[in-house]
Amino acid sequence: MIRATQMILVRLVICAGVALLAACATSPPTRFYTLSVAAVEPKAPLLAGKSIVVGAIVLADYLDRPQMAVRGEQGEITFMEFQRWAEPLDTSFRRVFAQALAVTAGTPQVVAVPIPQQLATDFRLMGRVSRFDVDRTGKAVLDVQWFASDADNKVVIVPRQDTFSREVPLPLQPETSAAALSGTIADFAALVARTLAEVDQ
Repeated sequence: MIRATQMILVRLVICAGVALLAACATSPPTRFYTLSVAAVEPKAPLLAGKSIVVGAIVLADYLDRPQMAVRGEQGEITFMEFQRWAEPLDTSFRRVFAQALAVTAGTPQVVAVPIPQQLATDFRLMGRVSRFDVDRTGKAVLDVQWFASDADNKVVIVPRQDTFSREVPLPLQPETSAAALSGTIADFAALVARTLAEVDQ
């Protein structure tokens, strides 16, 4: 009797293991995505010959994870387990923003460093991102507060809050979501370039 019970337990364990392996085998593969430069060449260089240092751009805590975020109703956030960013989002955001700013400002002298005070430059920029995600209605949104100072560390653009959005085709797909989010970064870079150019006049 005891031996029969043991055999039954062994069979149950084997069956459970087989079921677990089958479940793992049918799980969707994890896919990885990156932000990209989606800026458009300006008709005339806005800040030709000027240097810009992009300092810290701090992202909201909910973005400190590899999963892509989708916003629902009443502030609900869903993290897509199998759709992930290929690198830390804060690193990617700052790099792509600097690249887009170089294009829209018309100057190759744009560099992203964590401590901007260590480099001599015409302008320094820092910011904080409070929202960077897509929602279920098909909209990619970037909310960012930022400011800029000059070579003498004098604030030339006081802290301001700006919001940028791009449409995302429905149903939501990670590829189009990443592209739309990249577009909001390009829009942010274009605004910064125009605003700095006004200061430089």
